[in-house]
Amino acid sequence: MNRVLRLALATLLVAPLLSPLAAQSLVDEGRALFDKGQYATARARFESAAAANARDAVARYWWGRALLAEDKTGPAAERFEQAIAIDGGKAEYHFWAGNAYGAEAQRANRFRQALLARRVKAAFERAVALNPTLIDARSGLMGYYLFAPGFMGGSLPKAKEQAIALMALDPFLGREGLANVAMKQDDLAGAERELATLLRDFPDSGRAVTVLGNFYADHARPADALRVFEQWVAKHPKDPLGYYGIGRTAAVTGQQLDRGVAALQMARALPPAADESVRIEPATITYRLGMIHEKAGRMAEAKAAYAEVLKLEPGHKGAREGLKRVS
Repeated sequence: MNRVLRLALATLLVAPLLSPLAAQSLVDEGRALFDKGQYATARARFESAAAANARDAVARYWWGRALLAEDKTGPAAERFEQAIAIDGGKAEYHFWAGNAYGAEAQRANRFRQALLARRVKAAFERAVALNPTLIDARSGLMGYYLFAPGFMGGSLPKAKEQAIALMALDPFLGREGLANVAMKQDDLAGAERELATLLRDFPDSGRAVTVLGNFYADHARPADALRVFEQWVAKHPKDPLGYYGIGRTAAVTGQQLDRGVAALQMARALPPAADESVRIEPATITYRLGMIHEKAGRMAEAKAAYAEVLKLEPGHKGAREGLKRVS
């Protein structure tokens, strides 16, 4: 007996303890708590609602969402599977199952990763088939095709198809996707064209300026990167994003190191960026400071910076490697 059927049958043995209206009220309460970030309390509401009704797919779906928010990836996947077993026609259920499988794969061994990767692909494909306008599902599927190896179903032509489809639904995500496809194809001129168009079409987007500026920095074009970030600073002098971009450019390229330090210190002193999609964590700023100090030969300062990063974010791989280099 497969796991999904076993879970569904086990659920059927739970006797309803609440009326349908009371169970719905629990789901509504849970969603309100979920929106406030109170995931454990929300989860308890969803679990009670599910126990009261063996056919309540919505309660199981939100139960899975709460578990995933708590980073309980395996149990979350099981709840999404239960919801799908009850009502397999909801694209959102399949999409979030795919997210749970993907998160679970990050901590699995190599053999299980391959199995989970196939489940991610199938879940995202099913979500898109059920609802072609579900932006998150198309974006997830595009990312899968873009980054998965060919033997796991990765495909640049299919990634491009999804990016083109996204253009009609979300022009920002679609054009960014086309740029990523071009980069994977080593078409740097095409990638630059797409990213420059993205910033032209969305001139007040922190993410648009970040991806273009970082593209230039990462491809040894510091002057172009600095130009992009300087223009942002001129328009948004109290936003840390532009200063961080200048500092990152110095850290990556090894150019204008002292200016990079000053820019990163400014980024650290300012309130968080208004654009939450490019929010810069203190550990990230400090890591770039460590890189600059290392490039400048200031090993004691680099060592202190990397150590500080690891206090803020113990799992930071770059800081851990940097600390080994300078110690």
